[in-house]
Amino acid sequence: MIKNINQVWSYYLHQSAIVYNQYTNPVVLKADASNEALDLPFKCGIAGYLKGDIICLEKNPVVVEKARLNCPNIRIIKGSITKIPFNEGIFDVILDLSTIDHVHPEELEQAIIEYARVIKKEGTVFLVSWVTGNTKYKEDQRGFKKESANNQYYHQHDEFNQLLIRFFKITKTEQVWQESDITLQAYWLKKND
Repeated sequence: MIKNINQVWSYYLHQSAIVYNQYTNPVVLKADASNEALDLPFKCGIAGYLKGDIICLEKNPVVVEKARLNCPNIRIIKGSITKIPFNEGIFDVILDLSTIDHVHPEELEQAIIEYARVIKKEGTVFLVSWVTGNTKYKEDQRGFKKESANNQYYHQHDEFNQLLIRFFKITKTEQVWQESDITLQAYWLKKND
């Protein structure tokens, strides 16, 4: 577990590189383009650091345009992880670095179904999400609008794990950060047979 929340970005970068390097010339879907839209020390965020066939899927049109300006050599596609605009089984790696926790709970299963649909049989999904065991968050989040990508959801830990194992084998999990009764949890997933 990291000792300082400011180390999260370094953790994402390191773990993404480890997953990426398990494949030869992998085709990668990154579930957002938020880092690529920022002016970071690593030009074009994680997608720029990995330097391969990486496609960033981003829901927010402002972020899409900013990322395209910052990273003209990276494919930035406007779209949602609840309806991924690609054919089945084309990605070796999916990187979801705390994007899924911006998906409304009513749409969460659809996002997981989409990941299972577009990942190759031998592929890896590296997913990081805020989870909790406190049902207070579930009640508080009921009124959030689905349309907003800015909402932060704390998915119920047990429910989230049960959803994941319906479609994937969890090969590894790691607690990245703990803050009060919420946890930033990392998952390494392989597609179920």
